Amino acid sequence: MMFDLDRFKAVNDRYGHAVGDSVLRKFCEIAAAVLRPADIFGRIGGEEFAVVLPGSSVEAAHARAERIRSSFAASCRFVDKQQVDATVSCGLAASPKSEETLNALLKEADTALYLAKAEGRNRVQRGGDHMVGSGRPTVIRVA
Repeated sequence: MMFDLDRFKAVNDRYGHAVGDSVLRKFCEIAAAVLRPADIFGRIGGEEFAVVLPGSSVEAAHARAERIRSSFAASCRFVDKQQVDATVSCGLAASPKSEETLNALLKEADTALYLAKAEGRNRVQRGGDHMVGSGRPTVIRVA
């Protein structure tokens, strides 16, 4: 999974870096609360984060990403008494092939993230065969 906080520069510009730092901390707290102990979570740079979910199904990964996205939006309506309404977009990639490299998965997740941004932000977008325009379904069932 690749996450990118939506319009984060505008948050820093409008509310200041202290509020921006609080938004970043809030995202990390929410992600850490949703992820399993074996999952790998890290900040790529700026307001971008990556998550690796070893052994997780794509449906479970999508459900976790959606929980992070929705919890973050709900928690960041107000930050440090400022109405910030911060949101996050996510690109998701998965592969049942053990030979698929982490770099290839991150690249696919990053491509899906750009599509999530282009489609309006504040959403989780799956990569690969389920991307818009592929002729295959873009909706998955989350139990």
